[in-house]
Amino acid sequence: MHASATVDCVMQLSGESVFLLEDNEIHLKPGDWLVINGVVHSWRNDGDEPAVLIAVMVGADHLGIPKR
Repeated sequence: MHASATVDCVMQLSGESVFLLEDNEIHLKPGDWLVINGVVHSWRNDGDEPAVLIAVMVGADHLGIPKR
């Protein structure tokens, strides 16, 4: 699990992924979008094929998250 001082816009291109939060899971399929705003998270691929995503990350100030 990690967090970054960014706002991330992520799109699932192919395969499937699971976006893990501390208390929830979001399953992504091709065409799904996700906007992440400095939350603690992780990724998992439960499928048999590679999960391909594209992302744009924009630096942002989030209290308690070191800039990297």
